[in-house]
Amino acid sequence: MKHRKYLGIEFDPVQPESAFLAGEIFRKYSRQGGSRDHLIPDFLVGAHATKQADRLAARDRGYLRRYFPARVVFSMKPTKTGPATVAVFDDTCGNLIQLYQV
Repeated sequence: MKHRKYLGIEFDPVQPESAFLAGEIFRKYSRQGGSRDHLIPDFLVGAHATKQADRLAARDRGYLRRYFPARVVFSMKPTKTGPATVAVFDDTCGNLIQLYQV
């Protein structure tokens, strides 16, 4: 708990309107033949970002961009390059930030 406060992280539970949106989009996904790789919690994350946040940082494999296009902020998925992993983060303000993990 103290670490969240130190980092400036707050808990924001999923509100009913976000849960409803997740259900609606998951139903659309299922009806379009979506695979069982993604379950309702995946869509709750996207819906929460849409209704309750201004962005979503995620390793997107396509479905988030398709169903929540205004919220995904990784413009280059994490890619292994030698001893490091590199990703490009779009801050949605016109800046691209390259991240390295060693």
